[in-house]
Amino acid sequence: MTINKQKQEKYTNQRELQSKTKSLINGVKNGERYIVLRYTEPVGVLIGMDEYRYLLSKKNCKHCLESIKKSIEKASEVT
Repeated sequence: MTINKQKQEKYTNQRELQSKTKSLINGVKNGERYIVLRYTEPVGVLIGMDEYRYLLSKKNCKHCLESIKKSIEKASEVT
């Protein structure tokens, strides 16, 4: 599996996560990524199992870590 570097992360908050769980899970299943915000702070990420397994298989992969770091920084700028 290759990670789509151009895929845009979406944002969701705690309330939406509770009220739209089924829709968000279906989105993740279809390759969408969500950064979960609690109030305005990024606290987690929703990704599909294939992407999760890929990231686990690349332990300490510099590219993967940089990608995650950039996503967190980007989320922090939005809040």
